[in-house]
Amino acid sequence: MAVSEDALIATLCNSVQALGRGFDVTSDIRLLYCKGAPGFRLVRVDEERTRNLEIAESCSIPNVPVDIGCSKGQSFSETTPVWSFHEMAKYFNEKSNLPGQIPLGSFNAMFNFSGCWQIDAASTKSLAMVGYVIPLFTVKLLNSNLILRDEIKRAVPYSWDPSSLASFIENYGTHIVTSATIGGRDVVYVRQHQSSPLSASDIENYVKDIGDQRFSESKVNTSAGALKYKDKDVTVIFRRRGGDDLEQSYVKWAPSVEKAPDLIDMTFTPIVSLLEGVAGIKHLARAIDLYLEYKPPIEDLQYFLDFQISRVWAPEHNLQRKEPVCQSLQFSLMGPKLYISPDQVTVGRKPVTGLKLSLEGPKQNRLAINLQHLISLPKNLGPHWEAHVAIGPPRWQGPEEQDSRWFEPIKWKNFSHVSTAPIEFTETHIGDLSGAHIVTGAQLGVWDFGARSVLHLKLLFSKVPGCTIRRSVWDHSPSASAGASSSGEGSGGQIGKLAKIVDVSEIKQKGSLDSFHRPQMEGVAAAKPTLWRQSSKAPERDLHKVIDDFDRDNEDNDANDMDPGFKLMCMANEGDVEGIQELLESGADVNSRDVDFRTALHVAACQGHGGVAELLLVNGADVDPKDRWGSTPLADAIHYKNHAVIKLLENHGAKRLIAPMRVQNAREVPEYEIDPKELDFTNSISITKGTYRIASWGGTQVAVKIFWEGTADECKVRAFRDELSLLQKIRHPNVVQFLGAVTQSSPMMIVTEYLPKGDLHEYLKRKGALKPAKALSFAMDIARGMNYLHEHKPEAIIHRDLEPSNILRDVSGHLKVADFGVSKLLEVANRIKEDRPLTSQDTACRYVAPEVFRNEEYDTKVDVFSFALILQEFIEGCPPFCSKLDSEVPKSYIAKQRPPFRAPAKFYAHGLKELIEGCWSSNPSDRPTFKQIIPQLEAIYNRVARKNSWKILRLRCFQSTDRRKDGSTVDSSSRTAGSM
Repeated sequence: MAVSEDALIATLCNSVQALGRGFDVTSDIRLLYCKGAPGFRLVRVDEERTRNLEIAESCSIPNVPVDIGCSKGQSFSETTPVWSFHEMAKYFNEKSNLPGQIPLGSFNAMFNFSGCWQIDAASTKSLAMVGYVIPLFTVKLLNSNLILRDEIKRAVPYSWDPSSLASFIENYGTHIVTSATIGGRDVVYVRQHQSSPLSASDIENYVKDIGDQRFSESKVNTSAGALKYKDKDVTVIFRRRGGDDLEQSYVKWAPSVEKAPDLIDMTFTPIVSLLEGVAGIKHLARAIDLYLEYKPPIEDLQYFLDFQISRVWAPEHNLQRKEPVCQSLQFSLMGPKLYISPDQVTVGRKPVTGLKLSLEGPKQNRLAINLQHLISLPKNLGPHWEAHVAIGPPRWQGPEEQDSRWFEPIKWKNFSHVSTAPIEFTETHIGDLSGAHIVTGAQLGVWDFGARSVLHLKLLFSKVPGCTIRRSVWDHSPSASAGASSSGEGSGGQIGKLAKIVDVSEIKQKGSLDSFHRPQMEGVAAAKPTLWRQSSKAPERDLHKVIDDFDRDNEDNDANDMDPGFKLMCMANEGDVEGIQELLESGADVNSRDVDFRTALHVAACQGHGGVAELLLVNGADVDPKDRWGSTPLADAIHYKNHAVIKLLENHGAKRLIAPMRVQNAREVPEYEIDPKELDFTNSISITKGTYRIASWGGTQVAVKIFWEGTADECKVRAFRDELSLLQKIRHPNVVQFLGAVTQSSPMMIVTEYLPKGDLHEYLKRKGALKPAKALSFAMDIARGMNYLHEHKPEAIIHRDLEPSNILRDVSGHLKVADFGVSKLLEVANRIKEDRPLTSQDTACRYVAPEVFRNEEYDTKVDVFSFALILQEFIEGCPPFCSKLDSEVPKSYIAKQRPPFRAPAKFYAHGLKELIEGCWSSNPSDRPTFKQIIPQLEAIYNRVARKNSWKILRLRCFQSTDRRKDGSTVDSSSRTAGSM
């Protein structure tokens, strides 16, 4: 038991030291996330009275305080019913002895949630889990009446001081660890998305099948049988802790838990529960509650708390105002007019946190804009925006009247439109140090083009000196129930129709829940009006082209003389079931089409009118008609997330389109969309493992990554979309340049620059060991590219597959990082367990960090580990562990073995070996960031360059020797130190 003894004792010792320490429960349950140094307890524990804790024969832990107990555990299966998001969150909280159902770190980590529980809950239909837990030992604090240490009580802020409160939470956490369980856990987590059509019983049977398959004694862990629901919007996550994760079979894995146990559970008690009678407890309790609910990054917590100020709406609701003279909008021949209030709404020097539309007046037929703002300035904004600070005059910004590219019909082409042009202060940009401009006012207006009047929005921007926009996020699109909460259907036919058209839900400012920074800050910095719905694939409209005969003939008609087909579309749009029934009984064609070949069923699917859709289908409507852009009613319903209509259409036989990535509007992809006819694959050859091919685009050679027809299912399209989204954001000299994409036809393609000098793997294969200066130059290229990816905002980009064949050489000989993101169409995330061991997938196992093979959480430090191996290969001239098989290398890394340094010490410049060892440390937190690595490499390179300038003859000798190894000769008279 020697091997298991060492691992068991080490893990138990660490668990004992964790008891009584602070912990931030927004983090996953890990020993390394405990606050303070090992043994730094926030509560009083009698450290003087100790004993040896016997855990097995001839196996004990010395000097354990008598206030700490230990008990053995029994294996058990952990299977839950199919629960809602909040039910599962409550279950996880109860396991950790925490009240409530606000999801915390362990729950988010296991189900791979983002942390914003409102968004996660809205996108989740149900959750379930099945697995086995092998608890070996549980250590816990025996004293139930815990007493907080005096210095902790003194650290509690006496007032609402965001800086001090954030510092307390960062230093001491939110809770105190009261017990820790070590052992192993193998659990399958099932997440059903809202768009999934499966019932609760389907999911229950699915979970049972997965459990039977994964934990059967006769089968190996695999998810192959579970793939029958892969296209049903169900995510399956396999997670293990403890044991040898390279063992695929559960039966073989379970005995290995004793040899490699890990922390699998913790219980906690809130810090504030031990602060009774302490001044400031209410402020700390409120700060912790806000932190747990909204989970801002800990480094932003101070600014988040600073913005917890009351908010009010401007202008005040129910304020009696003089009726203004208003312009109006007309949406159809039979519909009422909507009047537009021209009032300018301004709030002065107070941050705007939300915008919304409202219906005013006795008849609720006047549209107005409202702004939500803070009642006072946050402390961190005071020095920048108080009344005595000169900020210059505010400026109104709005769309151009002549720019019809952004005009969208609100309901029908012949009637009123809305300008959907984004409104931004274009003179400053993210990161501009001269000051940020944020919204402090708004006004609605109407451009009079006769029946086709256009509604537009103007915003007032005020400058905040000394601040920059931290990030800009477009928020909000109309929901299926837009506007229904404003007036209600029961307040009259006219009011009900207008309430359907006007979306009165609030556009919230992101900074109020995320964070405001000094000198960086977030605010309402732009807006984009959006009203009503069109085909899910409709391109941009050109309102200046000739109106088709159908619309022109009906424009001036009386409602009674209107074409029955046009009237059917209007009624489907408004959800008028009785009117449609009457119209169909009078002989109207249920499959009549408009000029865009859209049917009433298309319209009902877009608007989410399930009753209308069912009536149309019962009366013989075609279930899968395609409009002029190829969209079906089912495609429209899916696009607008009208789940009831989706289910109804599928029950009537509607088929989902198996097609490439689609866009809502043609202008969403003009900058990168490439016509596949422009790509010439004549004499094309495969490059980079066959994934890419060389093509000619306008006479220039490019590299094209092709996603063939066989991979065009929803999973692969999602992976393609994710990679495409990532590539658009990346611009750096040491990262391969994205040129464009083919997304609207099959096969889909990604086009990047072509680097004819090939990849680093082939170069090293030819050259062998590199000179120190060349190795350091290459290393700096890689580090700069990776630092750009890791420092990318708002989220770091983890390469995860950094190895020589994914690093390319440009014509100047410099290196560029390539093939990141979803390079092999794997659904890889930084906290998801693979369906099968990583060694069996198409990845360079020799360069992947051990935490990935253990299926632990990992972050950007996995790329630092890979970088260390590449850097050592530069000097050694051979891949890491070149004498071992691929399947053996991961086990070596997990066992904390590293490739040996065999090259003579003189080839490792001073400080280089230490840098490599730091980068491949077994503890990810000990590895430096690329931001820290770059200056170290530059310093080493400068020393090498200075040294080489005095030893030219010696370097010529080494270079000659290396060249002769390649069978070539050297003209020593032409060599200089700079040639390296």
